[in-house]
Amino acid sequence: EDTGEALVKELYPVIASIARVCYPNSGEGVGRPAKVTPAKAAFLIVVKERGKETTYRDLASSDYVKKLGISEVHYTTIHKAVKRLPPGFLETVMRLFGERVSKDEMDCVFDATGVKIRRYEKKIHAGEERRERQGVKLNAVWNADEKVFHASEVLKGKAHEYPGSEGMFKRINTPIETK
Repeated sequence: EDTGEALVKELYPVIASIARVCYPNSGEGVGRPAKVTPAKAAFLIVVKERGKETTYRDLASSDYVKKLGISEVHYTTIHKAVKRLPPGFLETVMRLFGERVSKDEMDCVFDATGVKIRRYEKKIHAGEERRERQGVKLNAVWNADEKVFHASEVLKGKAHEYPGSEGMFKRINTPIETK
């Protein structure tokens, strides 16, 4: 049994049960049911980001899509389903996946990166009103050996201001290697 089959058999049912709790009324509503459910989208995005840069096009034609029972899906459908996922659910799935593939202890990397977003704030500079792009910080804990995320947060503010790393480390269940 290869790693992909093991992940689909062992990890996907856990993600699907969490999704049933988080989305109790999914599947109900107007229109046809979604080809890519929240559980399948979350599974695909954590698998996509593991170890190598896989594009959404490659992911749409991968064995994971076939193993999950998704037939003939366009890559934009997967991308839109991923964009709709709430950050808390996605972080839980990332952590489950990271715990599944990480070893006994991990070599941990913590990074905080500033990202400009397409939201503007009005500021007054030298008596003139100007628009200034707002930014957010992406904070992540990464297993350097297995190349998987264990925690992430998106916060308001500047890149070099982050006092909350202790909270992220408390959410990690994999032991961190100390040197």
